[in-house]
Amino acid sequence: MKRVLVVYYTPRDGSNTKKLLDFAVEKVKNKAISMGEEIELTSLDLSSKPVPMFLEKELNIYVKRNFGNQELTSEESEIIKPMDELCDQVLNTDIVIMAYPVYNFTFPGPVKCWFDAVIQAGKAFRYTEHGFEGMLKGKKAIVLTTSGGDYTNNTAWDFSTPLVHSQFNFMGLENKVITAGGMSFTEEKVKESLAQAMSQIEETIESFFVTTQN
Repeated sequence: MKRVLVVYYTPRDGSNTKKLLDFAVEKVKNKAISMGEEIELTSLDLSSKPVPMFLEKELNIYVKRNFGNQELTSEESEIIKPMDELCDQVLNTDIVIMAYPVYNFTFPGPVKCWFDAVIQAGKAFRYTEHGFEGMLKGKKAIVLTTSGGDYTNNTAWDFSTPLVHSQFNFMGLENKVITAGGMSFTEEKVKESLAQAMSQIEETIESFFVTTQN
């Protein structure tokens, strides 16, 4: 059984990011069928409802429990429950497929809120005498992004790729970021970029799906 968590933020009608995501999900399903393996697919649409944020109450409850090792009241547990549910989804999956468009050179706010909820001390990472250690080794993540500009030769403007790499690396997940740039350019450029990204998606799924632990 392969457990796949699909986390996406694609609110725009006709989203090119959604095209990549749909392609990836279909390839994952087909790969499972070809291997005679069952797949459990869970989807999380970050644009359909507000993503939990660490506001005053949530932050202090999190610090109390995860850093202070103190028991929470039932009321406090209920307040932080939405974040715990997001974290537990990642703990209970094998492969994360994430998709989002690049906004102002980085990922959208709801994606940042998702990472904040998931990267929990004692669950996703821990402190050791050698420094931080990711606790989710063996899991993998495929990140699909699109951008209006093309930063292939101007990575100084691309804050999304190194940031999302660092977020997953910190938790211990092997990850691959696949980007289709130039979505604001010509129709020909859009088709070319999407086709190149889809080719990379197919190759990555072939590799990740086979090597991820059951």
